[in-house]
Amino acid sequence: MITAIGNLQTKRFPAVFLLFFAMSAVSAYAQDIVPIFPKQSENVALSQLENAGFQWSSNLGEISFTLYVSSIFLPPNYPTYPTIQAYNVKSPYKIKPDDYLFNVYMQNTDVTWWLVDPISGKESEHITFRLGGGSDLHPSPTPLDWQTRPTPTPGPVGPPRNLRFTPSDVISITEAVYDFTIHWDPPAYPEGSTFVYDLLIEYPPAQIPVTIEKYGFTETSVMPSYLKPGFTTLVGVYTVYLQARDEQNRSSAIVSSQFTVIPYKTPTPTPVPLNPDLSRNDATNLHDLALFVFSFGSKQGDANFNPRADYKPDGVIDANDLLIFQDLYKKRNEPFPAPVWLTARVPNMVYQGGYSPCVAVGDPSVYDFTSGIEKTILLGTEDGQCALASLNDPGVYVTFSTVTGATDYEITIHSTSDPSINMPWNSIKNMPLASINDKTVDAPIRWTYTQFNDVLAVQVRAVRGGFHSLASDEIHFVLP
Repeated sequence: MITAIGNLQTKRFPAVFLLFFAMSAVSAYAQDIVPIFPKQSENVALSQLENAGFQWSSNLGEISFTLYVSSIFLPPNYPTYPTIQAYNVKSPYKIKPDDYLFNVYMQNTDVTWWLVDPISGKESEHITFRLGGGSDLHPSPTPLDWQTRPTPTPGPVGPPRNLRFTPSDVISITEAVYDFTIHWDPPAYPEGSTFVYDLLIEYPPAQIPVTIEKYGFTETSVMPSYLKPGFTTLVGVYTVYLQARDEQNRSSAIVSSQFTVIPYKTPTPTPVPLNPDLSRNDATNLHDLALFVFSFGSKQGDANFNPRADYKPDGVIDANDLLIFQDLYKKRNEPFPAPVWLTARVPNMVYQGGYSPCVAVGDPSVYDFTSGIEKTILLGTEDGQCALASLNDPGVYVTFSTVTGATDYEITIHSTSDPSINMPWNSIKNMPLASINDKTVDAPIRWTYTQFNDVLAVQVRAVRGGFHSLASDEIHFVLP
């Protein structure tokens, strides 16, 4: 009987042995890589990933891990980023404060992360957490408006004062990208304290629910576009929350204010060019001279008063208007041709994914229109990515010929599919990087723009003595 049992146990030993080692392997696998932070279903602020980082325990040494974004809010047709990979890193792995993808596309989304051993291929448990839900800068129950409702009971730390925006609280997309700054003054008390500030900026509620969060900094001004590139390219009302903390980490009341981003600002109206064609028949001749002589010496209200001849305009047609008319009349037959497009320079973009998905590489492509090539330029890569990055790269330039006697040049850009998307004629004097050479003009073409599957048309015209030349041909920039 004992022998029979022994034989039976001997026969069953291999199966038991395999089961034992299989269970041991599972246990070892479970302990090889253990995610610690963020935890499953946890709300995590972006600042926590910057300061504490992703944390895990492992007995495998240096490993690589992959972050998988399970749901992100992107504009239509925007390239998606299924994974972010960081290789050969140790716990904790801290993201950078200026990390573009985390800042712009992952806040207020569910993010799934896990760890991978590059040698064995072992994976840790997949952890899904909520990024951006941990901010404590939302006042409760309502934001404190320091400008109209001072804190009834002063706390130990005064609130930041004089929260303001430059150039104004209503800005165009272009201003938001290049010029917009948020300023404030330090708290009034406690006197002699050194303060740090916590800032939260929220997107328009109807748009992508993404925020800027910055904590524990000493500066009293910030440029949102530096904190998060592309953040302020959506039109709408943005809300700013700000609080101060002293050396004892005591917090002030939270102050808030709002600024508004609009597509573009209507520029100061260009004065109507002075026109010697008083008859408005598209020809300046003796008939117009006779009309001016007939109205000379009249004042507003007289039967022979001609407002078209009141060039100064002061309600009287006198010697001042005569001198202006004389100069215009003398120049009536001088040629004033439109500028001619010469070249366009566009950076060569490469889509590489990751934190900075689109980068310019090598020398820019130069299009020579004097050779007769079609004035159509495809932006971005051949497979249709990076078009917006290419359009807003500072390396996009156009070159056109100078016009004799011109004192300025104006450029306009408009969408060929949506008439409402239009940048009115804008002087190159408003383009700091523009330059006028001996026979050519270089002008940067940068216009923050968020629409795909479109063609942008660019034209230029010359300005001289109140006259505009005809507009040039159009250059077409294609955004696939």
